[in-house]
Amino acid sequence: MLAVVACPGTAPAQSESIVYYQVSYGNGTIRDLSTVPTTNKGIEKVLRISRIEGPDSGLSILSTSGRGGTFIKTGRTVSRELRWDGRAWVGEADLGKAPGPTASHPADPSRQKRRQELIRQLQDTLKAEQQHQQISEKAIIQAAELLAKAKGTDGEKPAMLLLERAQAARQESLERTLNLERLLSELTTRQAGPPGSETGKVTPAGPGRLAKGDFGVVRPIAGRRVLPHRVQVWPLPPGRGRRNYTVAMAHPEAGPVGAFHYVAYSDADGDGVPDTLIARSPPAVARTPGGWTRWDFETAAETVFIGNAWSQDDAVHYYGTGDDAPHNWQGPGTDVYVSGWPGGPFHKWGRPYLTNIRVHVGKQIPD
Repeated sequence: MLAVVACPGTAPAQSESIVYYQVSYGNGTIRDLSTVPTTNKGIEKVLRISRIEGPDSGLSILSTSGRGGTFIKTGRTVSRELRWDGRAWVGEADLGKAPGPTASHPADPSRQKRRQELIRQLQDTLKAEQQHQQISEKAIIQAAELLAKAKGTDGEKPAMLLLERAQAARQESLERTLNLERLLSELTTRQAGPPGSETGKVTPAGPGRLAKGDFGVVRPIAGRRVLPHRVQVWPLPPGRGRRNYTVAMAHPEAGPVGAFHYVAYSDADGDGVPDTLIARSPPAVARTPGGWTRWDFETAAETVFIGNAWSQDDAVHYYGTGDDAPHNWQGPGTDVYVSGWPGGPFHKWGRPYLTNIRVHVGKQIPD
């Protein structure tokens, strides 16, 4: 088993792996910026958000035998409110101090070597897990064929049990794959959000009602769950020409904790799996728990997948099982495609589920 854990003992100084600025404006909007604002006009508050990591992101290899993995991460997220000193947004420790030179730290060759070794081991384990997924897929097909032949006989129940076990094995393998992909992404790219420029505008919205022809949940669901992935999208019926989409989702938690980006993907290679980012929204933030937001965008892509992406490991999402779909879901189905990290590959989730999402497709836009 590949076990990756935090190493105790003496370690190099901790470093900030992700830094951004969360800016609250007087009109109620909140934006995440990569640089600190240069003015205080229209701004009520600025938070400096950083992720403090130890060496090797708090990860170390203990063993590499067998398949599967256990991952433990150290580190913490630090939020610090900045204040306007008349010229710039600064922290309390910086008030009244003149700017000075920034200390530079020489690279630690041994740390870099350990990091590269960890990446290599994770890549090898991911490759083995992907091969196991292929074996699981074949086992499901074989079990389904066996069940079809055993219908109405004494062998039907054992065949059904065999199929359920094969499906469970595939699901467990998929969750391990997503975990590995996320860890690799954190070690190599350090992205806090999905790649691509932000488009459109996010506004507060009410739950409203699901109109005829719209897609999504009929009655808002209350069930919640922390999901093992960071991106979830649902397929929409194919469309033609340039058209407008309006998507609304509910946030179980208010403020930055419940924030996410709306995302839309297309299927460029035609294999039925999302692979190309069409558009992503600015950060969507609800003012109250359970509050809804909405986002509009346009596209001419024939196949569209819509959902959301987030960066917090412990983000909570509304969740309902696929069994509820016949009574509480309108649209092409509850199949959901997920990715372990924004910008990573997508996988079809083995267990369809619902969330509080509603999508309206507008009329074709004339050229």
